[in-house]
Amino acid sequence: MEKQTPEKFDLRSHDLLADKQAALRAAFPEVFTEGGKIDFDRLKMALGEAVDAGKERYGMNWPGKAELFQNHSAAAQGRGERMQKQGIAANAPDDGWRRAGRLRCG
Repeated sequence: MEKQTPEKFDLRSHDLLADKQAALRAAFPEVFTEGGKIDFDRLKMALGEAVDAGKERYGMNWPGKAELFQNHSAAAQGRGERMQKQGIAANAPDDGWRRAGRLRCG
């Protein structure tokens, strides 16, 4: 009998950041440097009147904010794990959640 190997799946999420950069490159190729980085001064010139140059803005800043958005933009490369009776569904009547098994990606 021949041993069968299970099909392997790519567990990485779709890279939305790369899609956004490709759309920006397609619309404004002149704003990218030779190294592939975005030159915001060129982008402002390309956008012209659409740029809001006002300095009065409400904002929230905290240590680690930039790192948070960098990590948020990165593609997920997690694996699914079964969750052990956590949350409201664990104490609720059997509504299918426990039978189906909940998954957490991370």
